[in-house]
Amino acid sequence: MSKALELVLDQRKQQEDRALAQLAQARQALAQLQGKLNTLQNYRNGYLKEMQQKAGVGLTAVNMVHYQRFVARLDSGLADLQGQLVQHQQAVASREQAWRVARQDTKAIDLLLERKAQDAAVAAQRREQRELDDLVGRKVGTPIA
Repeated sequence: MSKALELVLDQRKQQEDRALAQLAQARQALAQLQGKLNTLQNYRNGYLKEMQQKAGVGLTAVNMVHYQRFVARLDSGLADLQGQLVQHQQAVASREQAWRVARQDTKAIDLLLERKAQDAAVAAQRREQRELDDLVGRKVGTPIA
C-alpha cells in the first residue's frame, strides 16, 4: 500500500513542479508585458511633451494633425496592451491557484505517508514489547535448577 502511495506522491510532486514552472512562466510573461506597457507609456508622454514644446514655438496645422493621429495610435496600442495585461494577470492568478491545489495534494499524501510510517513504528514497538514480555514471562515461569 505504501509503495502505491509513494508512486502517487511522486506523481503529485511532478504535477506540483509543472504547476510551479507554469506559474513562473506566467509571472515572467506578465512582467515583460508590464515592461512593454511602461515603455510605451513613457514614449507617449515624451512624445506629448515634444508636441507641446513645438506647439509653443509654432506648429503647422498639418503637423499638429500628424502628432494627434500618432498619439491616437499610441493610445490604441496602450489600450491593447492594457487588455493583454488584464488577461495575463488572470492567467497568473489561475496558475497560482493550480499550483496551490497541487501543493495541497502533495502535502496531504505526504502527511498520509508519515502517519502510516508512524503507525508502523508504533505497531513494531508494541510487537517488540510483547515479545520481550513473553520472553520475560517464560524465564520467570521456568524453575531455577
